[in-house]
Amino acid sequence: MNTLRDYQKEIVARVQMEWESHRSVMVQMPTGTGKTHVLASIVSSFSGKVLIVAHRVELVEQIRETVGRKLRTQNSELKISSIQAISRRMDSLDFHPNLIIIDEAHHALAHTYRILWEKWPEAKFLGLTATPYRLNQEGFTDLFDTLVSSWSMAEFIQKGILSTFDYVSIRPDSPEQLLIDSLKKRGADGDYQIKEMNEVLNRPPSIERLYRSIREHADGKKGIVYAISMEHAQHIAQCYAQQGIQVATIDSRTPKAERKRLVEAFKNGDIRVLVNVDIFSEGFDCPDVEFIQMARPTLSLAKYLQQVGRGLRKSQGKASCLLIDNVGLIRTFGLPTEERDWERMFQGELKAWQDPQTGRWGLRRGKETILEARFITMTFARNHFLTVGMENGKESHIDLYNFKTYDSLPEVKRYGTFELLKVNHRCYSRTKEVYASTQPFERIYIVDKGFYLSIFEHAGKCFCLLKRDNERVYRLYRKLEDGSLIVTDQANRHYLAKEDSPNAFIGQGDCRDLLKAVAEECKMKLASQEEVKKRKILEEYRQATPYQSGTKWGLRMGERIVVPPIYRHVRQPIGKYCAVEKNYSQWGIISIDGTILVEPNYPEVSIEKDGNALLTQVTGKKIRMRLP
Repeated sequence: MNTLRDYQKEIVARVQMEWESHRSVMVQMPTGTGKTHVLASIVSSFSGKVLIVAHRVELVEQIRETVGRKLRTQNSELKISSIQAISRRMDSLDFHPNLIIIDEAHHALAHTYRILWEKWPEAKFLGLTATPYRLNQEGFTDLFDTLVSSWSMAEFIQKGILSTFDYVSIRPDSPEQLLIDSLKKRGADGDYQIKEMNEVLNRPPSIERLYRSIREHADGKKGIVYAISMEHAQHIAQCYAQQGIQVATIDSRTPKAERKRLVEAFKNGDIRVLVNVDIFSEGFDCPDVEFIQMARPTLSLAKYLQQVGRGLRKSQGKASCLLIDNVGLIRTFGLPTEERDWERMFQGELKAWQDPQTGRWGLRRGKETILEARFITMTFARNHFLTVGMENGKESHIDLYNFKTYDSLPEVKRYGTFELLKVNHRCYSRTKEVYASTQPFERIYIVDKGFYLSIFEHAGKCFCLLKRDNERVYRLYRKLEDGSLIVTDQANRHYLAKEDSPNAFIGQGDCRDLLKAVAEECKMKLASQEEVKKRKILEEYRQATPYQSGTKWGLRMGERIVVPPIYRHVRQPIGKYCAVEKNYSQWGIISIDGTILVEPNYPEVSIEKDGNALLTQVTGKKIRMRLP
């Protein structure tokens, strides 16, 4: 855990907390944010046998290499296998895992992976993915009980963990977009049919347009191209090679040794462009990729984000990554940083269903009935609402986040990533546990604080919504000095809420002494951190020397100004202390970060190496004092 970043520690903690009440947990983390580090940490701390399952043999090899490298100590039996190998040998397996981890879990289809749940009914499950999304929109609740999501891709870029990017795409009326719009057939997975894509786009004019994009936007850069088929990839590579680009092709049929050689040559810079067919969507790590070229149309959000994610890893000397969209994916999915409702995708799309006997409409998610068939009409409206016609001829509007019904369609008010509803001049939350304000909706009483939204009520009451918590609205009990909060839910349970950590339960009921202790501990911890920070700064400034600017003196270290020139005179520092003269014959002592320790009111001061100071008063009396 000590080697993990804070957000990775948070994910591990949240997974372990979810396992207390759920058997199967899915984790969502954007590509390039250290999913393997989290996996390795969970495996190394787990007491029992662990089975890691991947959907491709290539990923099995990568997991063996990366997890093996990260696990310096092994305190559990570990087995890594493909789902195909497990399916073939299910009856003869004598390995009985206590934990089963499914890598790239968005590939986990119920009929393929259900055998794992049936074979080992006592085992815990963990699914890892960047995109909890199925093209058929059925969700994952058939296999996993709950979803734990990390920060959004935009947040990871903002915090400097993922690379920034530039995005270029074809025009809506371009020849390529018109060809893509003509695609009609679908494959078994619901995506575009490869044969039709190949017939339409694997032609010299389209491939020449791909090259022109590289020449115009990524000339001399190192990158990955995603092609439709191996035939398409070979034609792209031939075109690029004729233009002097060092290029190679790779797909799942490329022999293992050859694939390893090509990847190493690409990482070393001997190959500038790798044209691949679905081989670098997952499990490939080469941070200094400078551009990604998308030459393969797709209807899969997962495939889109996995592809662009290969270019967003940070690398020294890499300013940003260029995403070249030659197939108009931005018009289907938006930018990679667009806010996505992973919880909704995990749960699966809600679909209307009609009772054949009564002709009335209801709502289902997968095979689960959410609303019984009792409505005359049913229409999905904007902003995740459902408009239903009642038997009495009236319409009602259902918030699909919490299924609360309103007589009139609410007005959605957005504050950063938070949403509130304005209904009849009152404020309602969209959390599952609905909050309704007692006063008229006024924007002045609602403040976006980043990781929480505060809502002020009468009599000094303040409620808040917490980021990534769609369950409850909390009463804001106290804001602590480090920016964290003590909040209370409707059951009078108290929690410590921080921006990058799960809510920590403090206690329930009247526990004022405990809450006071938490606040005091926070204050002491913050003071300790400030003290450590100050000592570090003072240690850095020990090499500071006096310098003159005009008639005034200050301290500097190299080109850095440590203390601005505001003194009549400054002596050479002794340790972390320095004698300064403010006005004529008015001396005092500062620490070398500029903090005044002794006001400059003395005709003379001297600093001893043991940290004591000798102050001479106007009367000539000398005072010895210990400097802090």
